[in-house]
Amino acid sequence: FSGMLEGTGTITAPFVTSIAGAISPGTMGTTGTLTVNGNVVMASGSNFLVDLGADGVSDRLAVNGLANVGGVVSLGNGVTQRVNGLGQQYTILTSTGGVSGAFSARTISPILSQSFIYQRNAVLREV
Repeated sequence: FSGMLEGTGTITAPFVTSIAGAISPGTMGTTGTLTVNGNVVMASGSNFLVDLGADGVSDRLAVNGLANVGGVVSLGNGVTQRVNGLGQQYTILTSTGGVSGAFSARTISPILSQSFIYQRNAVLREV
C-alpha cells in the first residue's frame, strides 16, 4: 500500500500495485529503467519519481503487460538545472499491453510546467 519500489532490473509478478507508495526507476539522482513482467496499477495516491538526464534521457518504467497510471509524477534530479524546458519530451513509461488512466498535472516551479502525452503504449512527459 505504501513504501517505495526503487532500482533497476526486472520484477516478475502478475500485478505490481501502488496505492499510496512511490515507484522510482533507477536510484534517486540517477536515471535507469525498471522493468515489470506483468501488469502495473498506480492509484491516485501514488508518486512516480522521475529523474532527468542529458539529451532527453530519463527514468523509465517498462511494463510487459498493462499499465494503469494515476497519482503524481514528481521530478527528481535534473530539473533544477533547467531554466526553460523548451518543450523537451521524455518517455517515462512504456507498456506492451497498453496504457490507461492519467497522471495528475502539477506545476514544477513558477517558470516550469509539465504535461503528459498519452500514446497507446507509452507516456511521455513534456517540460
